[in-house]
Amino acid sequence: MGFSYFPPFSVNAMEKENISLLARTFYEELYSGRIKPSVRLEGISRLVRLGYKENLLCKLWDFPWDLVHPCGCPSNHLSAKPTAKVLNLGSGVGLDGFYHALCYPDTELVVNLDIAPSSLVKSRQWASTAELFLEGSKTKFSWVCGDGLSLPIKGKIFDIVLMNGVFNICREKEKLFREVARVLVSGGILAISDLFAYEMLPCEISSDPSSWIWCIGGAITEEELGIIASETGFTSPLFYERHPVDNLFYRATYYLRLEA
Repeated sequence: MGFSYFPPFSVNAMEKENISLLARTFYEELYSGRIKPSVRLEGISRLVRLGYKENLLCKLWDFPWDLVHPCGCPSNHLSAKPTAKVLNLGSGVGLDGFYHALCYPDTELVVNLDIAPSSLVKSRQWASTAELFLEGSKTKFSWVCGDGLSLPIKGKIFDIVLMNGVFNICREKEKLFREVARVLVSGGILAISDLFAYEMLPCEISSDPSSWIWCIGGAITEEELGIIASETGFTSPLFYERHPVDNLFYRATYYLRLEA
């Protein structure tokens, strides 16, 4: 699967009612090292199976692979215009932002935005020592701490927004899309990799707060996605990949374009 399971951690009743707070708490503990993965992550080989190109990953030498948990590779099918500005929303340690810059070397700007400050610290620490990767790069990288439901960004700046294993963590999906639409230029692309449900999830999964952190509890159907897209100014989703996981879920990578 495109995500990894972690040991349960205790949250109080208030946190169980607030997915954003739960996500912030969990990922802050993960990236700061207080939570450890319970499975072997296999480094680059796992990412190659998800569609990342090994020759590009190898350029990200000494990257913190044990802190990377994608659901797919959202940059694979883009035809990014030169000097594009990219928002890597829910960036974690920034893999998709750096990978995108390798795929499209003329990218002007990549903003890695995450709700967990420790993830941004890890990302900047790596970038500050990755001189061979950054040398000669035309891309400017930036790091911002923020919530996708209230982006600390003014105006329509970005040509592309990447979300990898982020959409399903958010309970207010329509609000998230409206925030993305607010910062995307007309005709801009929202590229998402995440899990989908074949049908409405049973209550024991959708009502479990921890399952939301694993991209499970918040999984919706393609029909539900189409409704959200049409209500928030996006075109119908264009699917590039669908990979079965089990009888409940499949992984998918898809793009939506912001209508004029």
